Amino acid sequence: MAQPSSVTVFLFAYVRSMPRSSKEFAALSAIKAQHKAIRKFASANGVQVLRTFFDATTHRGSHFLNSDVFADAVRFACENDAPLLVGDIKALIASAKKNVLEVMDRVDLLNCDLFDASTGKSWKNFTGMDRSMIAGEAVSLIKRGRAISRGLGGTIERSASLTENQKRGAASNRRKAQRRAEKLKPVIEELRASLAPGHALTPSVVASRLNDLQIPATRGGKWTYNTAKRLLDRIGEQ
Repeated sequence: MAQPSSVTVFLFAYVRSMPRSSKEFAALSAIKAQHKAIRKFASANGVQVLRTFFDATTHRGSHFLNSDVFADAVRFACENDAPLLVGDIKALIASAKKNVLEVMDRVDLLNCDLFDASTGKSWKNFTGMDRSMIAGEAVSLIKRGRAISRGLGGTIERSASLTENQKRGAASNRRKAQRRAEKLKPVIEELRASLAPGHALTPSVVASRLNDLQIPATRGGKWTYNTAKRLLDRIGEQ
């Protein structure tokens, strides 16, 4: 799997009280673990860290996607073509607990790629099984915290059923996405042929053209870098 040459790092933690300085933030055990994974990934792959965004919240009912800091990190990543890198994407998303399914859907729609230092994988390469495991971890966090008795797909006791349903749903969604990608292949081939010499067929170019043609993305919205990249992967154009 090709790794990015430069990245934008995002670090996030739940805290009892807000750190008063970057030194206090870096001393948090959760942040230390993320930093360790990120340093190992960067060193092993020769990746340059362009900028690091630090974020924390005392509100357990919130999650990282609602953060202004995360929005700034996404904006910087897109503007500098430096994908986001997090220490442990599974733990980060699972920490959303009852909102985990919404969070995974919203991560799918990000305008930049998201890499996981702990596995070396891009979010788009996480399988249905991977996502099921994240959902299962979220259920475990809910159960341990005894925060709610229902939410993620129903009661805690239904977590196994939820996982099986997610597996079937993910497989069905992949088949539908592949069929739709094949239908769009002629459009992509025409776009490639129209490019001036030396101009690459990038996800950004594809997203812009499909939006100009008013061809809706899978969920009916606008095409983004990530959705266009997955389309190119499915039709073998990457």
